[in-house]
This record gives sequence, structure tokens and C-alpha cells, in this order.
Amino acid sequence: MPFCTQCGRPLAEGETCECRSANAQAAPDAAPQQPYNPPNSYPPPQAPYGGQPYPAYGQMPPQKKSNAWILAIIIPAICVVLLLMLAILLPASMGYVKRSNQVSHNSYANTMCKAANTAMVELDEQGEKLKGQYIISSDSDKNLAVPFNIGKFNTAMEKYLTDKPDYEYFMVIKDGTVQYIAISESWDSKKDIKATCPSARSGPRYYDQYGSGDEAKSTVTLTELYRYALKKAYT
Repeated sequence: MPFCTQCGRPLAEGETCECRSANAQAAPDAAPQQPYNPPNSYPPPQAPYGGQPYPAYGQMPPQKKSNAWILAIIIPAICVVLLLMLAILLPASMGYVKRSNQVSHNSYANTMCKAANTAMVELDEQGEKLKGQYIISSDSDKNLAVPFNIGKFNTAMEKYLTDKPDYEYFMVIKDGTVQYIAISESWDSKKDIKATCPSARSGPRYYDQYGSGDEAKSTVTLTELYRYALKKAYT
């Protein structure tokens, strides 16, 4: 048995399905299908920022002038000025520090001299023998001809020294009066600051039993000052 190819209804021999004639009549009434045109989703091109037009093709926009050459001149000039100032100020600063240290050492030598003389007065009141010329030193091997107990002297002197820097020293004493003191951080260093009492304006002095001796060089050692004093005191 045949069937309709459109709707599937069974047909008799030679019969035509009515659905074909119905479709044929409805087809002219259908509206023709229009082609689909999608909407344009891209916005129109905008003008550049500030409303300025785009530059013409092949034309570069104007560039700002560079100030790098100014920096290339100013920075080296500033460096040169700073180096010149450093070259001037550094030696002056070092000289000031050296003079300040020398003044500090001279001041302590003077303080030590006063403390030693006060200790001598105290020993004299205790009945100690003070006559003669002798040397008292921070190095016991350099003590010479001391007529009294050095331990008593050191104890008495420490009472009058508020500050006790770690100095090496020696002092020349005659009849209970300190004639000369020399101090330094070490005995044999030429670089260490040496100070004496009596002192010079810019450094130490040599010992002289009749007053202030000659001014010594800053490179003189404490050992050299000691040997000079020993020679002058006992010859």
C-alpha cells in the first residue's frame, strides 16, 4: 500500500493526497523571506583626545624638546664643586681635630702636674723624705732614685685625678716639686700625641731643669723625651 510522502497517510492505488494541494495553495500566500542583515556592532571612529585630528598618513606627530643636555652640564658641574669643597674642608677638619686632641692632652698633663704636687704636700705632711732629684714613671723600670714609697705617692695622686686616661708618663721631681711631666698613649709611637708640662703651643717640650725647654717635634717619642730628661737631670 502506498503512503503520502508529505504526511504519511495511506493512499489507494492512483490516489493523490490532499496535503499536497493544500501546501500548493498556501505557498503563494507566504511572505517572501528577507535576507538577514546583522546590525553593525562597531561604533564609528572617534576623534583623538582633545578633538585634534589624526595626523596624515606618513606624517609623524611633533616631538617635545629634550632637556637632557642641561642635566649633562649641571650634574658634572655640581660634582666638581663638591669635590673642591671636600678638598678644602677635609684638611682643615683634620687639622682642627689634631689641634683639639693636642689641647686636651696638654690640659691633662697640666692637671696631672697639679695632682702630683698636691700628693707631694700630703707625703710631706706624713713625714716622707722628699729631698733630692728623682723620676717617677708609669713604667716601674724607669723609676729612678725615688726616696719614698711610690705606692703611697700613687695612692695620694689618684685622689686628685678625677679622670684617669690610660697614659704612659714620667715626671721629674726635685725636692718635692714636680719640674716636668710628659705623657703619651705609648712609649715608642711617633704618631701618638705627646704632651708635657710645661707645654708648647703646638706640641711637647724637652725637659730643662732651669725652666721650659726647647719645643720638640710632634714625631718625638715618649722614650726619647725620657732619655733627654735623664741626660739633662743627671749630667
